[in-house]
Amino acid sequence: MNDEFAINKRIQQVIQEKHLTNATFAEAIGVNRSSISQLLAERNKPSLDFLEKMLRTYKDLDANWLLRGEVSPYGRKEAVQTELFPEEVVAESPISVEKEPEFLEDEPSKNRLISGENSASEKIIEKIVTFYSDKTFEVYKPM
Repeated sequence: MNDEFAINKRIQQVIQEKHLTNATFAEAIGVNRSSISQLLAERNKPSLDFLEKMLRTYKDLDANWLLRGEVSPYGRKEAVQTELFPEEVVAESPISVEKEPEFLEDEPSKNRLISGENSASEKIIEKIVTFYSDKTFEVYKPM
């Protein structure tokens, strides 16, 4: 990107996507509000310290995207949807119900799961879904 202040625009994008005010964003990463105002007005560029605080606070941000505009803003994660259960997903995704897990009774302090058909060593995590109170979610997929 040839824009000298492109990184400032990506910072503004993060603030907007996280539904923050400039003041709450500044407080969250531990900088003065005036720093945010000056960045967004394109009077200054962010310092290395500013970027480090931002990446430490928002661990879901991809550093390559923030610094260079490469990849997506949140790395390998899929985009956050605005509705938790959009109608088309609910209609197309029947819920599969597995049998209730059984626990061994011989060691009550170490209730071990009897896994039926699949042993724990055969199971591989395909995805992890995090649900938020604002009815959005994120899907994490291992590489």
